Amino acid sequence: VATLLMRLADSHKDLKIVVVDPHGDYVALAKHIGARVYEVPKYIPPVSQLKNSRYFHMLLMEFALAHPGADGAENARAAVKFMAKTAGVEEPEEVNLTGGHVVWDLRLLKHDTTAQAFFVSLILLWYLAQWSARPQAERVETLIVVDEAALLMHSARMTETGLVTNTVLTLIRQLSMGGRKYGFALWIIAQLMRHIPEDIAENAGFVLQLGGTTRALRR
Repeated sequence: VATLLMRLADSHKDLKIVVVDPHGDYVALAKHIGARVYEVPKYIPPVSQLKNSRYFHMLLMEFALAHPGADGAENARAAVKFMAKTAGVEEPEEVNLTGGHVVWDLRLLKHDTTAQAFFVSLILLWYLAQWSARPQAERVETLIVVDEAALLMHSARMTETGLVTNTVLTLIRQLSMGGRKYGFALWIIAQLMRHIPEDIAENAGFVLQLGGTTRALRR
């Protein structure tokens, strides 16, 4: 995947690449493509912009970090600070994202999968919220890459119709039907296909499988 991203960065100079990297696998890539690397949760996107977002509030409730009717601004600060403490970080710093490639390095949270899942979901939610509010672009300007898709399944539930969903998966479904119109593409990387809800995988523009058993390849 890193090789593909390197080639994209080289061949599409106007394309912005954003990687959500739970294990630090793309830090070396950052050096090659000139990306800024932010250690999460020391640094986070400007999530204070999400304080009035119902998706953000729903995400907090899924992680038991808020309750219905609570103040959005207070929830945002308290929830992020609480989760950041698992990595010994007292005051996460919101960064100004003005352009260029970015790698969000979550290795500081490697011993807490719940905190990892929260920040992976939070970062992706921030980007999707920015792009959904933009005028239609009709061309891809930003590629968002999320490694370890299983982290997006945290707090997922099955609806009466058999749909596996949570806040972030709901937003992915809404925007995946026309992500290009909002100027972004989303790559979701998983160890196993079952780490991605079947309908989201089926709606993908392309699926690339690297290795695996004969049974997995047939499927």
